[in-house]
Amino acid sequence: MSFIDRFFHFPHSVEKVFSYLDSDERVRLWIPDLEKVEYLDDKADPSKVGTKFRWHLNEGGRVRIYDGDVRAYEKNRLVAFNLTTKGMSMVVSYGVAGDAHSSNLRYTCDMHINGIFNRIMGTLIGKPLSVMILKKMMKRLRHCLDHDITTKEQLAENPY
Repeated sequence: MSFIDRFFHFPHSVEKVFSYLDSDERVRLWIPDLEKVEYLDDKADPSKVGTKFRWHLNEGGRVRIYDGDVRAYEKNRLVAFNLTTKGMSMVVSYGVAGDAHSSNLRYTCDMHINGIFNRIMGTLIGKPLSVMILKKMMKRLRHCLDHDITTKEQLAENPY
């Protein structure tokens, strides 16, 4: 088991920061390995607790599928979800607090790894690697916020 709890400050409004958390297109800007988000119900509402989805993440040149479901959602305040893949499950949350000029984003991830070998490797490199990836994602998010990047085309014109 591994738990990560980190805070990040952004000189942007709560509404602006949250808009990059609850839009699949914008999430893919700062999670570059997220290739696709697939909802398992045609009438899925990403802001509704219980909504089921799949993330297709490119991990080392191979696409790994994570099954997910929304655990909590409060507009401009909180989004939390479960993610499960072979050998691992996690609960991820992004909480935003602040005002019209500045925001603090709290990221938490409670990761559970199955299997003895996977737990040993997870203990040795899992948390440090996860924190390193998280810091890179937050730098990308900051870049998108600072430059008002909302599409992949804009990101290509103003790369990170």
